[in-house]
Amino acid sequence: IYTIFKPNVDLSWVGKAVREAVKYAEAHPGIAIGVAPQAFIFGGGPEPTPQQLRAQIYLGLVNGARAFFPYAYAENYGTEAFSDVPGQPAGMSRNSARRHWWLPDSLMWDEIPRIASELRELRPVILADGGEVGEQIGETAIQWLARVVDGAGTLVAVNPRAETSALQLRLPGGTKSLEPLFASQEPALEGQRLELTMGAYEVGVYRFVP
Repeated sequence: IYTIFKPNVDLSWVGKAVREAVKYAEAHPGIAIGVAPQAFIFGGGPEPTPQQLRAQIYLGLVNGARAFFPYAYAENYGTEAFSDVPGQPAGMSRNSARRHWWLPDSLMWDEIPRIASELRELRPVILADGGEVGEQIGETAIQWLARVVDGAGTLVAVNPRAETSALQLRLPGGTKSLEPLFASQEPALEGQRLELTMGAYEVGVYRFVP
């Protein structure tokens, strides 16, 4: 998915593209959808930030993707500008000391193992069929998934935009509290009504007992 063509791009399209692909997969048994998020400079745009990389992957998750593989071109471009992008810097992260378009040369590199560890923990949620719960209250830019697997609930919410967005949900009647995972912000829960205000490209992951 090539989607980051300016610094404050709206990543909502990532979720839409995954949803459309998942619908196709549902009509063709045996197909699973994976997300290859943009992890490199493309078309004269900026290098994706670690937050944008994370948001792309989690937008895939909440919309039904079951595989995730960030990649970047692994070619040595040296000091020459790319033929189709005059003036393009030679290395990742706008750092003249970086000489390759390799992920290890990027500020995104340290984020990748953190995301991989989280996805391993969320594997039952990613691979489950059905079990979706929760009711959205009002309109929001935030994309989310609340799913119950073997009696345990997990909520994942992603703000795909560069500005603050708010989400209100009504969770199952037995929900008493939410446990933030992976350094997610503390949620505001009144009864079964959840309110989240999320910053630019923020991801929130929570466990709850329905």
